[in-house]
Amino acid sequence: MKLAASVCCFSSDQSVLLVRRANPPSQGLWAFPGGKVDAGETPKEAAIRELHEETGLKAPSAELWRISRPQQGALAPTYEIHVFFASQEVTPVTARTDATDAEWFKVDEALRLPLAAGIDACLRDLKRAN
Repeated sequence: MKLAASVCCFSSDQSVLLVRRANPPSQGLWAFPGGKVDAGETPKEAAIRELHEETGLKAPSAELWRISRPQQGALAPTYEIHVFFASQEVTPVTARTDATDAEWFKVDEALRLPLAAGIDACLRDLKRAN
């Protein structure tokens, strides 16, 4: 199983930051900024690095929110994704590196997008909690 990390950036106006994946897995689908954990890197370090690489944002802090093992169809999970949560105000973002687009969405809007596996459950939890 491959180790990956992502960051759920959530603002006080209840917007969430998503990127459209440029490469497999989940190419063309919306997800939290993130990617694989490099050798010698912690999942938290990877999440913060990927956020910056994909959107230009720097997370002042990020706390582990959940660990996800999304399944692709009938296949067993191939990734273990450490999802971090960061409170972040809506600021302009630009899609970079592995993202073709990066935008802030209200949670209800985000739930109507074509989402990568497991993102819908995270968004529903955000909605219930806020």
